[in-house]
This record gives sequence, C-alpha cells and structure tokens, in this order.
Amino acid sequence: MKLTSITAERHYFNEKPKGTPLRLLLSFTNGKTLRLRVAGDGQRMILDSDPLPSPTEMDEFGRTELSDVTRDLFPTLSGLAIDRIAELVWHRTMVGICLESETSSSFYFWVDGDELHWGDSAALQSHDWLDDVLPSVTEKTISVN
Repeated sequence: MKLTSITAERHYFNEKPKGTPLRLLLSFTNGKTLRLRVAGDGQRMILDSDPLPSPTEMDEFGRTELSDVTRDLFPTLSGLAIDRIAELVWHRTMVGICLESETSSSFYFWVDGDELHWGDSAALQSHDWLDDVLPSVTEKTISVN
C-alpha cells in the first residue's frame, strides 16, 4: 500500500499556524486512512480511521483548518510504499507508529508532551525523552481499516 497524502488539522491564531498539527490523517492508495491524535493524557497516541473534524471558528481564540501537508511537511513520504506500520512503545505505552518500507528508511510519528512529533531515526533518537529511554518498535502491526 502506498501513502498518497497526509492531511493536518491545525490551530490558527492571528492567521498563523500555532504549534504542531492537532491531528494527522494518513491516506493510502487502497482508500484506507489512519488518523493520528494525542490522547487526553498527552502521553499516548490514539489511532483510528475516523475523518478529521470539520474546521471550527473559535472567535478570538482563532480557528482550526484542514490542509494537505504532504508536500510541505512530508515530501519524502508522498507515494512511499509502506510494507508495515508498527507500534512505537515507550514504558509499555503506545506513543506512536513506525512506517516501514523496503525502499526507504523507517519514518516515525510520536506523541510527547501533548504534541505530535515526527521524523527519521535520527529525529527519534535526538528527541528529549524523559529518563533518556527511547521508545522501541514492537512486533505488533497496525492494521489500516
């Protein structure tokens, strides 16, 4: 299955995006999707196939918008053949996923401190993990429904 696009729900304040995306929706050539979001505790990732919520106006607090961020944030992932999506676990808690491909290096999405983060192995390793313990990729495969 190939990754076709990544859509982000972002919070805008004073016409500028504030922080990292609130949620990401990964879309694949088979028509399936995988939504990534931060759990209420700010330390776990929740995965599902639900759509992103509609844009919302929040008066003086800004607004949320949806946009395709594949080209801007993830140009190396566009059209990438994904062989496996694996859980990324830190202290027995699923904090993210690992996209594995035979044609490219692994790419990671993870949650820490109420925010989504992403990058290659170097980015994952250089992230400021509490107690310097890196998360590990498990044998559990995430199915995309």
